[in-house]
Amino acid sequence: PHGRRVTKSKWVYDVKYNRDGTVERFKARFVVCGYSQVQGYDYDRAFSATLRGTSFRTLIALASVHKLRLEQMDVTNAFTQALIDDVDIFVQPPEGGYGQNPIRLVKALYGTKQASRLWQETLKKYLLEQGFVQSDTEPCIFSKTDESGRKLIVAIYVDDIVIAHNDPVAFTKFKESFLKRFRAKYIGPLSWFLGVAIDRDSKGAYHLHQTKYINDMVSRFVQAKGRHSITRDIPMTPDMEKKLRVAQSDAERAKVKQLPYLQLVGSLLYLAVMTRPDIMACMSRLCNYMHDPSEDCYEAALGVLLYVSRTKDLELTFTGRSSASNAFSGDALHAIESNMGLHAYSDSSWGKAFPMHGYVIFLGGGPVAYSSRMLKIVADSSAEAEYAACSLCAKELVFVRELCRDMGFEIRGPISMGVDNTAAIDIAKDVGVTKRNKHFERALHYIRKEINMLRVLPFFVSTALQVADIFTKIL
Repeated sequence: PHGRRVTKSKWVYDVKYNRDGTVERFKARFVVCGYSQVQGYDYDRAFSATLRGTSFRTLIALASVHKLRLEQMDVTNAFTQALIDDVDIFVQPPEGGYGQNPIRLVKALYGTKQASRLWQETLKKYLLEQGFVQSDTEPCIFSKTDESGRKLIVAIYVDDIVIAHNDPVAFTKFKESFLKRFRAKYIGPLSWFLGVAIDRDSKGAYHLHQTKYINDMVSRFVQAKGRHSITRDIPMTPDMEKKLRVAQSDAERAKVKQLPYLQLVGSLLYLAVMTRPDIMACMSRLCNYMHDPSEDCYEAALGVLLYVSRTKDLELTFTGRSSASNAFSGDALHAIESNMGLHAYSDSSWGKAFPMHGYVIFLGGGPVAYSSRMLKIVADSSAEAEYAACSLCAKELVFVRELCRDMGFEIRGPISMGVDNTAAIDIAKDVGVTKRNKHFERALHYIRKEINMLRVLPFFVSTALQVADIFTKIL
């Protein structure tokens, strides 16, 4: 039509692998070059949500606690199963004897800016029609519970579908309905998701690891160079941390530009946020130099990779039982045991050139959420730094609490939080203005609100038992 233009297209080829590294299949896909689309002309909105790592681990933890079965389905060419919106999009025909006339899209072809959003809306509409309820905190999770207590929880990452259930009959009914509505295939019990291997033992515990992902990184960044032997026992030493700096000259920048620093750090960061909390502190420091890294930064990143290659069999384990150490007792321990083992540790470093804060939240015997970041405030004391870390941890606890509620597992009463600073606990519990806290920013007092509403119970733990310590410094 007059006023419309033809969008470019091309073939894209890929090889899909199984979790053991063997080739599953070869893929060829005809896609649209979406970079040539113009917002407001070829599409309106393009945003689509994706499943968070915290949400995925929380689902695994709840499955271990309540003995849910985890199944997986894969949608074939998911985007092409959603109708295109009211914008006419014309693309070049694919090469290989398809003629020269432009093609008008009826379905959301891969590559178009709006394809992911349209697919998500199509799937959402179907699940709501089936009686599922979308989570308010995690839009990629839908849950459904009938009068007899049969439960279905659906987690979505684009075209990968994970279903948790406690009744095989209810799952079979849903599977048949889903396969009738969409072109998809049932893969079986969940064993491989987003590069993460999931194993379930005879006791019902789930184990998560990324051994294949690490092997692929070693082949890509280490063995291809042929100059590093895999002998690192620790990811980074304090001396290496002190050497981290930005590039000092244009010659060094030109040299580092030839090194795959951004790709290496990005790959390690995905590993850290999914299954390897032990390298989170290192990654937090290395990410500070993404804009202008030096050779020392690249060597430090390689050191982290060499460390994880020696420890590639480490895994996150969700036993379904509480993993609280002897650091907790009394009311704090009772709160943990009554809430599926849900508890947290919060810590902060102070007095360093780069002060850090970190937290870790346990549920079902394993960590579902953790973080290691630079402290954004200028703390005048260790109490203020620890108090700020408590507030940030409390905000993540709200997310985990609400997520569990949306999936049908209510968290009742306060959540225990281990803190190794008695002054921070006193400031959080005792509302009032003193010379120690009259200068605190309003955002830091979030922890007080949570304590007053009986949703968080801070409890002192010694530094030797502070699990979150690994997120605040290079050990």
